[in-house]
Amino acid sequence: MRLFIVLLLVGLHLCACQEDKRVKEVDAFFTMEDFGPAIRLKGEILPMDSIWKPARIRVEDSLLILTDMTCDYFIQVYDKRTGKKLTENLSRGSGPGELMYCWSTQYDKDKVWAFDMQMARLNEYARDSFLTGWHVQPQRSLHLQGAPTTVAALPDGTFIGSSLSDKETLFTRYDSNGRKDSSFNMPYPEVDYDIPEIKKKDFWEHRIYYSPRHRKVVVFYTYTDLIEIYDEQMKRERRVQGPDQFGPEFGIRNIEGGYVMIKPQKGISKLSYISGVLTDTEMWTLYRGCWPTDGNDARQTLLVFDYEGNPLRHYELDMSVQDYAIDEEERCIYALTEHPDPVVVRYPY
Repeated sequence: MRLFIVLLLVGLHLCACQEDKRVKEVDAFFTMEDFGPAIRLKGEILPMDSIWKPARIRVEDSLLILTDMTCDYFIQVYDKRTGKKLTENLSRGSGPGELMYCWSTQYDKDKVWAFDMQMARLNEYARDSFLTGWHVQPQRSLHLQGAPTTVAALPDGTFIGSSLSDKETLFTRYDSNGRKDSSFNMPYPEVDYDIPEIKKKDFWEHRIYYSPRHRKVVVFYTYTDLIEIYDEQMKRERRVQGPDQFGPEFGIRNIEGGYVMIKPQKGISKLSYISGVLTDTEMWTLYRGCWPTDGNDARQTLLVFDYEGNPLRHYELDMSVQDYAIDEEERCIYALTEHPDPVVVRYPY
């Protein structure tokens, strides 16, 4: 009887610890079972001209656009049916119109935005000339105050991002000239365990995306399985957590009364959402759910949601992928993987 009581208390304690790692004020929790049975996909390698080491991929119209951090020009544009290289853009450098580190791009019906995280520079291009011309110069270039790591352009000409220099706020709003709106403040999510104030920006790392079709801002978190959906005024509409329901957690040690964050460790930290893609009808994300161990960095689980954050489908790819793009019209996934050299793989779904 005494052993039973001890085991019961231990079990209750473990359940409480699991509950403590949930994020507060969540509108809905979900599990992997809510997506239904996993749909397993087998891909085919596409023949492509002169691929080097691309890190990002996206689909625009009949084009495949690869972002390569090692080339003289970051953007390489291909015909998605023939694999023929059509053009290249975004020259590397620190001069006018150039980028040092093209972290992300954003496309709408008439513009393309390219974000340089190293120089905190945002370049605006005319969409048609960007996709078809060679070495196109930006229509304008602006510097974002602070140290942004993710940024999305909104239709009113302002920008929403996350700056490492803004420790007090989760998001940072910029005006049309890249100046920080000091009156804007967004509180961090809360959990039941202590996270040092000075380290919250690291713990709540995220990626921000904007959907012109739905006029929503979507945030995927990196160290917790949390998704948030906002309107254009950054009023939160929905916060969902899953499928494993864990909070951000790092190894932390206290030195002379101050906190020092140490490297994420196996058994402590987890990676969650690696890369988000917003289509006209759905939200997709590449899900990790654990920390890479022993050189294993497999990323082959894709989760699909509607724009209310409800689980729809769950795909398992036959290869580990670095990044992916969704072609809703043809109902296929284009993914980057190493085989062992970098290739583009097409998955009908």
